Amino acid sequence: MELKDGTNVRKDGVDADGTLVIIKPDTKSGRASAKKKEKLLDKNDKTNHRTILYDPKNPDYLSGSDSI
Repeated sequence: MELKDGTNVRKDGVDADGTLVIIKPDTKSGRASAKKKEKLLDKNDKTNHRTILYDPKNPDYLSGSDSI
Protein backbone atom coordinates (compact mmCIF):
# COMPACT_ATOMS: atom_id res chain seq x y z
CA MET A 1 0.00 0.00 0.00
CA GLU A 2 1.15 3.54 -0.63
CA LEU A 3 1.15 6.01 2.25
CA LYS A 4 0.43 9.73 2.06
CA ASP A 5 4.15 10.59 1.88
CA GLY A 6 4.66 8.22 -1.08
CA THR A 7 6.28 5.44 0.97
CA ASN A 8 5.25 1.93 -0.04
CA VAL A 9 4.69 -0.54 2.80
CA ARG A 10 3.51 -4.13 2.77
CA LYS A 11 0.42 -4.92 4.83
CA ASP A 12 0.88 -7.90 7.15
CA GLY A 13 -2.87 -8.19 7.61
CA VAL A 14 -6.16 -6.31 7.84
CA ASP A 15 -8.97 -6.95 10.34
CA ALA A 16 -12.59 -7.07 9.16
CA ASP A 17 -13.12 -3.51 10.45
CA GLY A 18 -10.18 -2.23 8.37
CA THR A 19 -7.62 -2.12 11.19
CA LEU A 20 -4.10 -2.70 9.83
CA VAL A 21 -2.31 -5.55 11.60
CA ILE A 22 1.46 -5.61 12.07
CA ILE A 23 2.70 -9.17 12.68
CA LYS A 24 6.27 -9.59 13.93
CA PRO A 25 8.26 -12.15 15.93
CA ASP A 26 8.68 -11.37 19.63
CA THR A 27 12.41 -10.71 19.33
CA LYS A 28 14.51 -7.58 19.77
CA SER A 29 14.62 -6.95 16.01
CA GLY A 30 10.94 -7.87 15.56
CA ARG A 31 9.82 -5.42 18.23
CA ALA A 32 12.06 -2.70 16.75
CA SER A 33 10.65 -3.35 13.28
CA ALA A 34 7.08 -3.18 14.62
CA LYS A 35 7.78 0.14 16.38
CA LYS A 36 9.31 1.55 13.18
CA LYS A 37 6.23 0.57 11.15
CA GLU A 38 3.88 1.92 13.86
CA LYS A 39 5.65 5.29 13.78
CA LEU A 40 5.49 5.35 9.97
CA LEU A 41 1.74 4.60 10.01
CA ASP A 42 1.11 7.19 12.75
CA LYS A 43 3.06 9.82 10.80
CA ASN A 44 0.90 9.18 7.74
CA ASP A 45 -2.47 9.39 9.55
CA LYS A 46 -2.98 5.62 9.43
CA THR A 47 -3.63 5.44 13.17
CA ASN A 48 -6.06 2.51 13.02
CA HIS A 49 -3.54 -0.30 13.54
CA ARG A 50 -2.47 -2.94 16.04
CA THR A 51 0.58 -5.15 16.53
CA ILE A 52 0.75 -8.90 17.12
CA LEU A 53 4.03 -10.33 18.42
CA TYR A 54 4.41 -14.11 18.18
CA ASP A 55 6.87 -16.54 19.75
CA PRO A 56 9.20 -17.56 16.89
CA LYS A 57 10.23 -20.73 18.75
CA ASN A 58 6.67 -22.01 18.96
CA PRO A 59 6.44 -25.02 16.59
CA ASP A 60 3.11 -23.71 15.25
CA TYR A 61 4.96 -20.83 13.58
CA LEU A 62 7.84 -22.79 12.06
CA SER A 63 7.85 -23.48 8.33
CA GLY A 64 6.49 -26.90 7.53
CA SER A 65 4.03 -26.77 10.41
CA ASP A 66 0.60 -28.33 9.81
CA SER A 67 -1.01 -25.22 11.31
CA ILE A 68 0.23 -22.93 8.53
